[in-house]
Amino acid sequence: MLTKQTYLCASDYDEPYFDFHCLPGGRAPADMSDWYTVCGTPVINRAEYVTVVTSFVLLCMYVYVQLLAFSGLQPSAQLAARKKRQ
Repeated sequence: MLTKQTYLCASDYDEPYFDFHCLPGGRAPADMSDWYTVCGTPVINRAEYVTVVTSFVLLCMYVYVQLLAFSGLQPSAQLAARKKRQ
């Protein structure tokens, strides 16, 4: 199982999501800083990122449409139910 630290340790940080390259000198902030700037980094594999996000969105749209459009009686079932009542 993956775990994350609650707080960012500037001297022991090895995640590629952001770094401190935009700070003066490109150095990490001083220890015990209350506020500091972090800089985003480019996505390493953009094609994979776009594919995963697009696939997830399409899957969620499919589930949503299935739940929304097909959650009640279908037209043929409605006609059969009306005929039964008459």
